[in-house]
Amino acid sequence: MSDEKIETYSIVFTGIGGQGLISSIRILGDALLAKDFNVISSETHGLGQRGGKVNTYIRYGTKKIAPLPLRGTVDMIVATEKSAALDVLNYVKPDKSTKILISTYEKRIVDKIYPEEDYIEEALKKSSENKHIHYIEANKIAQDTIHNSRTENTIMIGYMLRFISLDKEDIEKVLRNYFSGKVLEANLKALEMGISLSEEKT
Repeated sequence: MSDEKIETYSIVFTGIGGQGLISSIRILGDALLAKDFNVISSETHGLGQRGGKVNTYIRYGTKKIAPLPLRGTVDMIVATEKSAALDVLNYVKPDKSTKILISTYEKRIVDKIYPEEDYIEEALKKSSENKHIHYIEANKIAQDTIHNSRTENTIMIGYMLRFISLDKEDIEKVLRNYFSGKVLEANLKALEMGISLSEEKT
């Protein structure tokens, strides 16, 4: 999707420390800045460096923007670990229009109870309409098809493009600035696969 007139669009990324969430918002931010949007991003680290939950935020638009979105105002949530989505559902809009993109990857920790599948699904359905909830096997595809688990987030970015003010070419330009050689090839392939997955869900 490309919408040059959007005033404000807010995205929350949530996942596990070490998944490269900060790199993801930098890639998105560079692409959005190149299209002359106002862009601001921020992150909360917490125990992220030790594998705990971490949230990052990116907001863009034609208006001046505050660093953090208010609760109940976010347009999109992107969870790179399934249960992490539960921690940021207070950001969804009251009209249940927030897009929720969830990697099916699960990070289970010994001696800690992982939320039941039914519990996660019920919480999501209470927060957003079913048509706005998207499950993506990004981690599985990154490992089994691309053979590079670090491309999971690029798959998620590719999936996002149908909803935000960027096109494939915008992200490709930034990826070429960040990566080279086989790593670039893997990320370009991941971007394509994310876009294809998104197109499959109508």
